[in-house]
Amino acid sequence: MSAKKHFTDTFNRENATTRRVIHAMPHAKAEFRPAPSAKTAREVAHVFSLGQGGIAGALTNQWQWPPVFPPAPASYADVLAAFDATT
Repeated sequence: MSAKKHFTDTFNRENATTRRVIHAMPHAKAEFRPAPSAKTAREVAHVFSLGQGGIAGALTNQWQWPPVFPPAPASYADVLAAFDATT
């Protein structure tokens, strides 16, 4: 198995796991912040979306440099839609 194939298979498996986790979180808890200086759950899920989208772009030769880091969407539903759209 080539290194790219192994990486792609691992990415697909981990992406599916990440998707299950962020979709399982109740939308009502999206603004949960474990500490005053910490990001909210919505913001953390958005970071996951950016990371997964970047890897997916690299695997399909659609990587952009410099990367674009938009602000987190205002609603958790929009974060989930962004995650699903990028992977």
